[in-house]
Amino acid sequence: MNAYWGEEMAAITRAQTASSSNPYLAALISPEGAWDTSTTVTYFFDDGQGKAWTDAEIAAIEAGYQTWANVANITFTRVFDAGSANIVNQLLTAVALGGSEADAQLPINGGSNIGLQTRYNFESASWAQINSGGDGFYTIVHEIGHSIGLEHTHDGTTFPGVPVNEDQNTGTNAQNQAIFSVLSYVVGWTGQPVPSLASGQAATPMAYDVAAVQAMYGANTNYNTGNNTYTLFTADGSGVGWTAIWDAGGTDTITGATATSSLVIDLREAPLSGENGGGYVSWVNGVAGGYTIANGVTVENAIGGSANDTMTGNSAANQFTGNAGNDTMDGGDGLDVAIYGATRASVTVSITDTTAAGTITATSAGLGTDTVTNIERIQFSDGTLAFDLTGAAGQTYRLYQAAFDRTPDDAGLSHNVNLMDGGLGIFDMAAAFIASAEFQQTYGENVNDTTFITLLYNNVLNRAPDDAGLSGWQDAINGGQSRAQVLFGFSESTENKANVSSAIDDGIWLV
Repeated sequence: MNAYWGEEMAAITRAQTASSSNPYLAALISPEGAWDTSTTVTYFFDDGQGKAWTDAEIAAIEAGYQTWANVANITFTRVFDAGSANIVNQLLTAVALGGSEADAQLPINGGSNIGLQTRYNFESASWAQINSGGDGFYTIVHEIGHSIGLEHTHDGTTFPGVPVNEDQNTGTNAQNQAIFSVLSYVVGWTGQPVPSLASGQAATPMAYDVAAVQAMYGANTNYNTGNNTYTLFTADGSGVGWTAIWDAGGTDTITGATATSSLVIDLREAPLSGENGGGYVSWVNGVAGGYTIANGVTVENAIGGSANDTMTGNSAANQFTGNAGNDTMDGGDGLDVAIYGATRASVTVSITDTTAAGTITATSAGLGTDTVTNIERIQFSDGTLAFDLTGAAGQTYRLYQAAFDRTPDDAGLSHNVNLMDGGLGIFDMAAAFIASAEFQQTYGENVNDTTFITLLYNNVLNRAPDDAGLSGWQDAINGGQSRAQVLFGFSESTENKANVSSAIDDGIWLV
């Protein structure tokens, strides 16, 4: 946090301009007002109340401010003059706070923009645990949320299933928990490892909070834009708690590579409604700490540990590394890859479900038996087995067969599949095949349309054209279809698919 002497940087209060039709967010957004963040929200540490601030306490408060600045377009600056501070942080006795652990004043449009108090009970047992994941730090992040315009989940009747002031009611789908909103009084994650004062608490704004504060101030699109790795905790202890990942870019990974207990990694972002509205939880079994993923964030990759793990993907191109154990992986949408550090010959691959999702088991010594669903590629140390038979791998294979009347060579097929994965259009690839020397040697140069179509029937479908078929393709070309489009039409025909199915139904080998 920056430090500043003077008054002109202090923010002013403004009317609350944010609103949401989402009841989870609407419950959090105070209608009273917010800070005008065209300037900076300033804060001051008041030593003149219950006791003076220690360096460790100041560092904890500033870390709490940073958790909010990381996710939203709001900047906090320390000042050394109470008269120029929007927020005055105070340490008070339990008696002075009426037994409460802390409280904070909300910004109110038209009210004072100087000296709003955020007060902490330094005699509370939780105040001794101001490390990330500790109950004192959860309190800090919670109170800062109030100081920038967020209310409790239970302050009204808007948060689904939570009656006013029933602060321990988890509500509809058990969404009123601190793992989903740090403004909740239901600490940790109910029914899972029990948090303590020292660890297991929410350590950042959680998914509902991130969405609400971004509705108020805008998103911080400059935070975590690189290739970031988020490591799962493998044991309880100081510093262990729950984090909602806000990541604005890059190719990112959640890893539990060192875990020896079973774990769950779920790469789906919080949908902000429904059964998992506050997020899907990634964690190691028995450990009170881990991650959810905020709405609008894409984390691409997952790495498991040595036990029986469960990993779920999102709509991006995900990579899964199960490591040892009998793992379950579901790639969801996108071109997804399961990675094995073994040769193809050392892994037994069996297709156990031939529906659209597809279920494959992969068994190898030392790595266990994995069950993978919605996974398009299995990558080995010596090559990749592709199961995207309706996607790039299958289309490229069939196009080879159609264009050259032969089984594709591994190197050429792999090169062209890589081009397709990289964004090359299938018609562009078909045009390149037609322009190749091999195609012209097979079909001849400068042949007319009728000859071109007849040769496609002969080479692709292994028969002479029927009159209706020949006439139909001639009409298509006369109507504007390119020869590349016609070639693709033949390669994706029911007849050609049937001709090559036995060669590719068990996967396509890429090197």
